[in-house]
Amino acid sequence: MLPLLTAPLLLVSSLLAQTLEPPPVLPPKKPNVEERIADLEKQIAFLESAGSLISSRVNLIESNLKSGGFRPRIDLDPADSGWSTVSTNLGNIAIALKSAKPHLDGVLVTLAICVPMNVDISATLFATWNERKPPKSEVRGLMTIFDNGIREMDWKTQHKHKTFETGATLRSGNWNEIQIFLPGTPPEKFGYLELGMSVGKIQAPTL
Repeated sequence: MLPLLTAPLLLVSSLLAQTLEPPPVLPPKKPNVEERIADLEKQIAFLESAGSLISSRVNLIESNLKSGGFRPRIDLDPADSGWSTVSTNLGNIAIALKSAKPHLDGVLVTLAICVPMNVDISATLFATWNERKPPKSEVRGLMTIFDNGIREMDWKTQHKHKTFETGATLRSGNWNEIQIFLPGTPPEKFGYLELGMSVGKIQAPTL
């Protein structure tokens, strides 16, 4: 016959053994492919919508800046004989692209610059150039794709940059011609020039 304390202890041990048994191993839940695809499609649609919204806001900001007369950089087209005004630390100055001719491994560009203020100046030009930008594009999600299939970001990575000093003083009220050499772009493909300008020395016009 077991002592009085032995039976309860055996009962407790039996209960603990049953309690501490590991739970049964369940098979892994198979992912629902259709649900996952639907979730990804929702995420893609959201990103595309956000991309279109961002793009439209950027275009609106650029349009407002240009319509307000503030244009720190301007695009010049070799095929366009007109002129544009660039915003500088002195005010708006007119620049026209007169010609672009083959030279060495690039293009020799002749610019005409008109200073409307009653002062003569010297200045620094900040040039960015590339092959001609494709005329048509569409926004797909966060990317702009040209009609030839090239992404705008890939086209921009091919941009070349250089800083030029005008050298000779730019006379007030006249079209002053200067030349800048843009290397590394075949003349037959050159078609995009972006310019910024910073005025340096200022002096009274020569009488």
